[in-house]
Amino acid sequence: MFITVLSWGFSSLNIFATILNIKKIPISFLFWTICNIYWLAFDLFALHDYARVATDVINLVTSVLGFIVWSKSDKNRKRIKRSGE
Repeated sequence: MFITVLSWGFSSLNIFATILNIKKIPISFLFWTICNIYWLAFDLFALHDYARVATDVINLVTSVLGFIVWSKSDKNRKRIKRSGE
């Protein structure tokens, strides 16, 4: 029961991160990274599903790279400052 509630919580956080990404808010990549770490651990230790683990690793790498690129981009910083005003 606890794992089910935890999984739904991380799924909800992932959907929330997607909404933030649509609004061009870079913190969404941080939320995606947290969710991907959870799913990677869940697939590895609970399901022993190594095909899903490989997919989770790819998702984790892309979310970390996305966070790095978005946080370094001057164009996106200016866009975020304008949208916050």
